[in-house]
Amino acid sequence: MGEKQELKLLKAIEDYRRIAGRFLLDTAEVLAEELVEYLLAASLRDLASKKLHPPARCAAAAKTVGDLDILVTGRACIEGGPRQKVIDHLLRFPG
Repeated sequence: MGEKQELKLLKAIEDYRRIAGRFLLDTAEVLAEELVEYLLAASLRDLASKKLHPPARCAAAAKTVGDLDILVTGRACIEGGPRQKVIDHLLRFPG
């Protein structure tokens, strides 16, 4: 193997390690929308507000994201209220 090929291979390995476990922005945005819709489609609709900021808007400088943050607000968060119902529902999200 030549020096140029070796450098290309080392760079590819470095790139892979850097982005492993991350999602492309397009994939992350679709997943975030599906997750929010999953929450809102349940009988929990009146317990939470929908406010989605797609990853593409939040991390425009990056090509990938490592996680999705979804904030649930409103009556769904009241201790002793329906909060556990919301948590249980989210844990059943496919995948």
